[in-house]
Amino acid sequence: MPPEPFAFVLNNPAVPGSARVVLAADLGSDGFLKPNLASRPITPGDLSETSTAPFYYGYFMGKYGAAGVNAPPEPTTTVSKGLTGNKDDSNHLAVADNLTIPAGYQASSIAVQGAFAITDGDDEDGNERMWVFVGKRRFECKGKGTKEPVPHCSPIR
Repeated sequence: MPPEPFAFVLNNPAVPGSARVVLAADLGSDGFLKPNLASRPITPGDLSETSTAPFYYGYFMGKYGAAGVNAPPEPTTTVSKGLTGNKDDSNHLAVADNLTIPAGYQASSIAVQGAFAITDGDDEDGNERMWVFVGKRRFECKGKGTKEPVPHCSPIR
């Protein structure tokens, strides 16, 4: 028997959206589509990456025994990195690193969290600072001298 045709059956040839997958009842005893059925080949644009869609590419991979086919990349991905540091001999803390964005993706949003704590008694005077750099933007977080867990951060122009 030939493999089932890689085609859509057109329920109504005048309506492009009436295409459906080939069913067993669409095949003749020779394994080919019955001659009275309107059909067209399946194109890559017809296939969906959504597993619940009727034309999900994975359905066809299983049906035809396709091997070596890579799944499409996820539409979004999350990249994160944790940093920690210690004070230097001048009592300053500086930690820097870059975040690598995977090939084929670009940053569309970012969330940055940071904290600093002063434990040297009277150093909680509101002069504490933390700078966060995101791309070409710089944010300055200023302490308020009250050990608030979230300092006020604002962009620096």
